[in-house]
Amino acid sequence: MNLPADVTHTPDRPRPAEQIVLEYTVDRNISINKQQVTRQELAARLRAIFAERRDRTMFIIGDGSLRYGEIVQVIDSARGAGVEQVGIVTERMRSRPGGG
Repeated sequence: MNLPADVTHTPDRPRPAEQIVLEYTVDRNISINKQQVTRQELAARLRAIFAERRDRTMFIIGDGSLRYGEIVQVIDSARGAGVEQVGIVTERMRSRPGGG
């Protein structure tokens, strides 16, 4: 599995602009590269992001307490928006030194 380069990102070490990382928190907030998005806006926002991109890969960081079906809904929205590859980043992956 390919992981984003900075799975263990910190505020002083931002993500590279070319990677698209969706975070889904325990309180059901969704953000794409740290920009909040509502569930209703998700598909349209992803379509806009991936319309001009050659790399159609997105990584999802989901809280471990989310139900599987909730993550699947996000993946379905991403696929419908043109995302070809979805990487799931787990809590365990993020807690390892070096992100993997």
